[in-house]
Amino acid sequence: MRNKAIAAYKSVIDKFPGTAAATSASEKLLKLGVEYPIHRKAVASAPKGEISQVFNLEVAQFGDLEVHIGPAPETQEVGRHFVIPIDIVNTGNGRDSFYLESGFPPEFDFHFAAASKPDAPINSTPNLAVGEKFKAVGVGTMPRGNIDGQKNSFPIKVISTFAREVSLSKELVLTSSAPLLRAVVKTDKAKLLPGEKVSYRISLLNIGTAAARGVTVRLNFPPQYEPVSFLSAGFKQETRATLVLDSVQLKSGESKDYTLNFQLKDEALAEQELFLRADVINNDLDKKESFVSATSVVQRVSGVAARTTAEKLMVIPGQTIAIPLIVTNTGNVRELFTIKANVPDNATYTFFDDLNRDGKRQSNEPIINLVGPLSPKEEAYVVLEITTPASANDGTVAPISVAFEPENAAARSAAVNLQLTYSRPIIELAMAAKGGRLRPGEVSSLELNCTNSGSNIAKQVTLQSIIPTQLEVVAADPMFSRSDNGIYTWRFDELGAGEKRNIKVTYRVKPGIAVGTNMQLKNLLSYQDQLGNRY
Repeated sequence: MRNKAIAAYKSVIDKFPGTAAATSASEKLLKLGVEYPIHRKAVASAPKGEISQVFNLEVAQFGDLEVHIGPAPETQEVGRHFVIPIDIVNTGNGRDSFYLESGFPPEFDFHFAAASKPDAPINSTPNLAVGEKFKAVGVGTMPRGNIDGQKNSFPIKVISTFAREVSLSKELVLTSSAPLLRAVVKTDKAKLLPGEKVSYRISLLNIGTAAARGVTVRLNFPPQYEPVSFLSAGFKQETRATLVLDSVQLKSGESKDYTLNFQLKDEALAEQELFLRADVINNDLDKKESFVSATSVVQRVSGVAARTTAEKLMVIPGQTIAIPLIVTNTGNVRELFTIKANVPDNATYTFFDDLNRDGKRQSNEPIINLVGPLSPKEEAYVVLEITTPASANDGTVAPISVAFEPENAAARSAAVNLQLTYSRPIIELAMAAKGGRLRPGEVSSLELNCTNSGSNIAKQVTLQSIIPTQLEVVAADPMFSRSDNGIYTWRFDELGAGEKRNIKVTYRVKPGIAVGTNMQLKNLLSYQDQLGNRY
């Protein structure tokens, strides 16, 4: 159509040179990138007896570009804006503008802008002359949830509006700089008597590459303690069992130490384990880390502690998982500990002694129901191996508790509370179609929507649509992967949680179908989870 328009405009100029129509046609040719003067010289007649031919050539426009990423800081502080210079040069042979696209996720709040107006988002450049450069910037905010040293790499793409097939992609690499706060809470005594004083030293460190501003330290102590000296360290009492230190600032690599003294109340009961918990809160980034002190024991009695690194787990129904448990004898005698587990009825489980501490059962690691005997402060590594039911529903929460009871003092047991959340794919099939009566030759459509409403990825998703013989499939979007005697099959390797796939089938009633003929379109859906369980 462009070539036809150019030929038509040239014809007007040739037939009516010097007229207003010729002037208008010449201006329109310029907009199309073609120079054609409105006054044309007549071609001299060829000498008599000679044959003359003319061959016209015209340079076509092509699109091309260069993109240069300007220098940017090596690290970007989390929670703060960043600006990255981007130079775009039109290296084509005609005026052109360029679309701007990025792969930054929403939490970066990323947009393109002109360097002169960084706060005004744009999605394309102005119209650029040949060789003209446009200075743009990429503006965004480093997410507050990024950790120190985290590297993010996202693409940007610049596309010619004249020739959409011409584009250039670049990777923007950003390294996060953030404070990383740690606290070490140490006590000077592991065993206490009522009325005795104990001292705690709190070391607050920033091991991140950025400064921490506005840090709050909240110290929670057991009610058996009475604070003796804390004002000199800058703390104030917030509740009966909490001390608070506000407005702490720590540069990168800086540490600060605080010493607090407590007195154990006379009414403190025997066989109690006492510890302090320090909550370090970065108010700027809305992050909290908790650190606990070593345990101080009242008197010399039996005791046990248990912990795990996997309190909350996401599992697929039917999956067998191993949960590591660490059991510590906190008493002062060598002792055995009985294992008592509270596991849902529809799950099976065993405990084994993890001798090499790798979380996997070896041939020399026996199944057990007792731990030990353990010496004081000695640790044992136990693994709870549990097989979950394949019939569990998506999102179901199964609480599990494991208690360890000392042989000589069952009341001093320690429990580990676990939580299993079942996660599986749930694909729902919705069909939208125009029903009712159709005439022979009439075209209609059917829309199939597959949605994974579960919390886990679905694999090998297969959708079959059975089209009756009275109907003829005209088109399908996307195209089916297989067709066999009216059975049309679509296959998707994966369908993520919350992901949706749409299929549109256009069909036509075949000619000659008798009035009143009933037709039924049937659709079948199957898929499997990551363990291979089929649904």
